[in-house]
Amino acid sequence: MKSGCFDYGVVRTFGHNLSLKSAMATSRIPASTLSLKQFLRRQNILGIYRNMLRATRNVPDETDRKYLKDWAREEFKRNKNATNQDAIRMMITQANNHLEELQRSLALAGNSTQKTTKDTFSVLPDNSKQIETSI
Repeated sequence: MKSGCFDYGVVRTFGHNLSLKSAMATSRIPASTLSLKQFLRRQNILGIYRNMLRATRNVPDETDRKYLKDWAREEFKRNKNATNQDAIRMMITQANNHLEELQRSLALAGNSTQKTTKDTFSVLPDNSKQIETSI
């Protein structure tokens, strides 16, 4: 006797006196289902990976672009099976730092190619010597 996609005969065949609700719950949820926290962390990591690949598209030199793309792929692939939560948090922080650094470098490279040397120096304040020594 079948109704929809659930086979009522399965419950009778095993000799269990299960309710329909518990039989469906145990048969429908795979053991490898991610928790909400794991799912959100996974989405965050995939977002960082996609953003890193998007950022590499803006690298002007083709060899550098390929190197960065391959490096990102290898790093994410290498750490794919990590389970230690502290290590995962650290890797997420490092990946975000690498992404920000890449974006900053690309922004600086983009700005330096658009401005001439005279324009670059003209935006420095008169007290630039004090700023350089204080840093």
